[in-house]
Amino acid sequence: QRAKLANPALAEPRLCYCGNVDCVETWLSGPGIAETHKRIHGNDVCIKQLGAAEPDESHSLTLDIYSEVLASALASVINIVDPQAVVFAGGLSNVGKILRLAKQKLPTHVFSDTCRTELIVAEHGDSSGVRGAAFLWRDG
Repeated sequence: QRAKLANPALAEPRLCYCGNVDCVETWLSGPGIAETHKRIHGNDVCIKQLGAAEPDESHSLTLDIYSEVLASALASVINIVDPQAVVFAGGLSNVGKILRLAKQKLPTHVFSDTCRTELIVAEHGDSSGVRGAAFLWRDG
């Protein structure tokens, strides 16, 4: 799996909006997955293909790379904090296949031989953060 990340097209640094290079955001975001796909395949990513039951070969590879990077990033948090769950929101959280693939890959990245951390999609979708903030305001 990790050999796929060794693709020379992926080795070029990615400038982040914060001014640093190769921040996790440059890989694990909508623009990040689009950049990965474009660097490897030379064309634009199709979100419908990413979410398809049987995506074409190019989108399958993009999903595989994205989920590998996601599993690696999540393992960094899981190894330190050991959360019961990680909740996802945003556009790519709607591509359920990504979380399933990342969950399959987590055991190769975490210190423990098992990983019980759940990966779940926010119940209220993209509005979840705003709703949570509103509840905090009321409690304050």
